[in-house]
Amino acid sequence: MDINALKTASGYLTATFLTTAGLSTILNPVVRSKNFGVTARPDDKAMLAIIRPMGARDLSLGLTIGMFMYQGDPKNAGLVTLIALVIPAMDGWAVWNYNGRMKEAWPHIVGGCIFGAVGTWLVG
Repeated sequence: MDINALKTASGYLTATFLTTAGLSTILNPVVRSKNFGVTARPDDKAMLAIIRPMGARDLSLGLTIGMFMYQGDPKNAGLVTLIALVIPAMDGWAVWNYNGRMKEAWPHIVGGCIFGAVGTWLVG
């Protein structure tokens, strides 16, 4: 496989992951909250009011990165990915503060490192 094809595929994979995560969070916030590291109950309106906008955030980022990739502009897709690195950092911090355990924060930290590597590759 050509390295440029792999680079393009990584950009589309990032966009697909974020779009899918966003849609599933908007449509089923209770289930996604468990994957996120907090647990929302169906009657917990305050928690659901926080979880659903996170889905919209991920959906918007995924669509933006996908649009740049579709237009053949991986550099701007990478820049959006790098700018968005504050999100997994803040998500990890929020989950750690909510639970008081790093166990639930690690997926955000690892995901941020992966997105950072992909973003850097796309920009370079």
